[in-house]
Amino acid sequence: MHTRATLLALCLLSACGGESGPLDAAALDAAALDAATDAQVGVCGDGIVDEGERCDGDCPSACDDGVACTLDTLLGAAATCDARCASAPIEACVDGDGCCADGCDVTTDDDCSASCGDGVVQPPETCDGDCPSACDDGVACTADALVGAASSCSASCSFVPIDACVSGDGCCAPGCDATRDDDCSASCGNGVVEPPETCDGDCPTSCSDGLACTTDTLVGSASTCSASCSFSPISACVDGDGCCAPGCDATRDDDCSPSCGNGVTEPPELCDGDCPASCDDMLACTRDTLVGSASSCSAMCSFTPISACADGDGCCPAGCDFGRDDDCTPVPPAVVLVNEVLYDAVGADADGAFIELHGPPGTDLSGYAVVGVNGSG
Repeated sequence: MHTRATLLALCLLSACGGESGPLDAAALDAAALDAATDAQVGVCGDGIVDEGERCDGDCPSACDDGVACTLDTLLGAAATCDARCASAPIEACVDGDGCCADGCDVTTDDDCSASCGDGVVQPPETCDGDCPSACDDGVACTADALVGAASSCSASCSFVPIDACVSGDGCCAPGCDATRDDDCSASCGNGVVEPPETCDGDCPTSCSDGLACTTDTLVGSASTCSASCSFSPISACVDGDGCCAPGCDATRDDDCSPSCGNGVTEPPELCDGDCPASCDDMLACTRDTLVGSASSCSAMCSFTPISACADGDGCCPAGCDFGRDDDCTPVPPAVVLVNEVLYDAVGADADGAFIELHGPPGTDLSGYAVVGVNGSG
């Protein structure tokens, strides 16, 4: 602020009449009065912030209070020395203004950062106040795992499909079956025979093992994958069933063929295990002959009667005698006795006198003669 004395010392061109003009007291008084008036009002641009001015020489040209959430505005102008900054709080959630206003979060304002614990799930958070402590989706064939942590709002559940065939994990994974994973149940129709199935896609419709001595039976059904063949051995000796069961033979089962060597004589065998090696019926007058052989179970003895009279064969056939067959026993001559039946008294013979010949019955009397003898002489 200039004083009046100072103003009086100033040489104003308008008051002093130029550089060489004489001083005019009246002009000086007028100039001093004008200067005093100007000093009271203030002169913008003199570098002095006078009353009524906001600035002078140091006026702001832009405004920034360094606070993100205030809206900084330049009011007035440097030319009128009334330039000034006004800062108003930002309350709206607006992307890209650099401010995360109160009540805003990353879901409503991309200038906000996630704040774990505010109850709002904001990227990259996976939870906030509702974080899981354990995981189970109720699906047997997923591996349920808790990853991250509630304290960092990063907790989440991972449900990874199980694709391996592993017994005891509670899951029958796609492509698995009961033969590779005991968590699977048998599924009739999947082409895999799984217990208790007996077939699956390859079920028999009839049964025949090609053996005569089994009873072939189809049990179960293909529709339930329970079809199977039962082959029961036949043990009974039954004619006409096509089977000669163990222990049977042709004498008890007409399906059996004779078997030489089984110890049973079966037609047309003549012996089996008891075949004769030689023949002798202990009769002198039969010719004993061994025919056939034991190896073919056809051996037998033939006993042919001897009828011819032949010396030295040990037989004296009927009708033969020692004279024609020396095997016959010689027969001594028969003893024939003559008995007189009627005594001949002295004198002439009486009528009816006869004699009796006595000997073995059938004795041939050829060549015998009865000759009378006079007893008296």
